Amino acid sequence: MVVGFVAPLAAAEPVAEAFLTDTLDSAPALAAIGGGQVVVAWSVTIAPTARTVLTSQRLDADLTENLNLRTVADDIGMPESFFHCPVAAAVGADRVAFAWIVTTRAGWRVAYRVKTTSGDFVSPIRYTEPVMRGQDAHCPRIGGGANSFAIAWPTETRGRRAKVSFRARSFNASGAPLSEPLEVAPASAAIALPPGLAVERRGHFTVAWTVLSPSGQAPTRLLMRRFLRTGRAASGVVEIARNTNGSAALATFGSGETEGIEAVWAGARTTGGSGVQVQRFDRQLRPLGESRDVATADSFGIPDVAVDARGRSVVLWESAQPQTMGLFLDDDLNPCEPAFVVSRDRPVSLAKVALPGEDSAVFTVVELADEALRLAVRKFSLAACPP
Repeated sequence: MVVGFVAPLAAAEPVAEAFLTDTLDSAPALAAIGGGQVVVAWSVTIAPTARTVLTSQRLDADLTENLNLRTVADDIGMPESFFHCPVAAAVGADRVAFAWIVTTRAGWRVAYRVKTTSGDFVSPIRYTEPVMRGQDAHCPRIGGGANSFAIAWPTETRGRRAKVSFRARSFNASGAPLSEPLEVAPASAAIALPPGLAVERRGHFTVAWTVLSPSGQAPTRLLMRRFLRTGRAASGVVEIARNTNGSAALATFGSGETEGIEAVWAGARTTGGSGVQVQRFDRQLRPLGESRDVATADSFGIPDVAVDARGRSVVLWESAQPQTMGLFLDDDLNPCEPAFVVSRDRPVSLAKVALPGEDSAVFTVVELADEALRLAVRKFSLAACPP
């Protein structure tokens, strides 16, 4: 691992960065575990045996390697042939839950596993549901609470008239199911993008998904619904927006009675083009004000968002330059400064953002540098964005 420290020339310049690997087969997973630390995970194929491994590392506040968590999953002795779309979330103060897609002889499934932040396994590799004949799973999302976590993912029926449904399930801190697999949205003319997912501290969770227009053309509607950690629906289906350009990202904000949901998506502007839209909702998914257009979004992409304890947001999306862009918002959803470039070279995979400590935001991005893929981790200061 190569670690570099950059003297911040402006608020939108990184204060630290690390290059973890130039050998990876997947977009990275990222989770903040407090104390300024993060966990990063990715899959890699080891030659000459073509052995697939899902590996992870823990980085301290300076993005130096603090503890090597290493293997999360290994396909030796297992029917899996490929791991992809890994995601990770902190569960309480001392555990990390990982989820990913495995390709099996029977089909694709969402797998998960829990480890401590010290690297010890809490659970074996488990699956969110049994193999579903004639259906394939797609990239999941994961979110963690104080004593539980939830996973949401799309499934798609095979064939000429494929239909997409969205499913979710909650688990305790040891990985045991708290709910049955839930059909969040029945099979329809939806698009198999990763759903938005936000998990409250108590374990209740909200899922957002993308629905196509009745004609089956461009994705035009974003919907969401809240569930209790037991799996019981706690709200009806709520429409976030129409005329959208892709998936939504969700995050929780506040605490206790003030805890709510923040949604970020790319939506069409009345003046033409599209913009990054942000809106907050209370726990019952009632809007807290109108949506805000905070930046230009000139390409199709999947955003990410994180909110800190002071209510400040960090938003990330892919632009058409192509670049990965970041934006800091204060607790009233006002931009603290113009959007800035997170990637130094061309990104070729989905990026992530996490808030591991006070006044800091950490991004992961896969870049194309020197004709090779490179996993970069960059830390930015939030000091220029007072609450």
